[in-house]
Amino acid sequence: MMSLVAAVMFLLGAIQLNDIAKAQIASLTWTETSGTVTSHALSCNSSKYRSCNAYIDYVYNAAGAEYSRKQAKVLRSKLFDAGADMDNDLDRRYPEGKSFKVFYNPKKPSESDLGSTNTPNPVWTILLMGIAILI
Repeated sequence: MMSLVAAVMFLLGAIQLNDIAKAQIASLTWTETSGTVTSHALSCNSSKYRSCNAYIDYVYNAAGAEYSRKQAKVLRSKLFDAGADMDNDLDRRYPEGKSFKVFYNPKKPSESDLGSTNTPNPVWTILLMGIAILI
């Protein structure tokens, strides 16, 4: 049973590490442009231990055309959140109409990323993988 828990923790850490790496690559190798928030939403589960995810929709211009991205997950550095604080952060950081940095793939401009400012907290990644190794 302990090895299953360790495997799951290690897998979660590896997934987060992959997300961090993708965001870093986008920040370093893709083209930077300006995006504009068109909407934002908070999605919460209804379990006893309520947790939420925050999403934004945005538009950006790339290669002479306008593109949009739906449900880009944001505020990813918050591993667990009950909702109220995250909702306030979402309203404060991503209000409709706000401009922000977007990175798009120059080979496929419809592909975009928010870059390294929108990655899971690496402390949680290291903690998950470290505990998994110790188990």
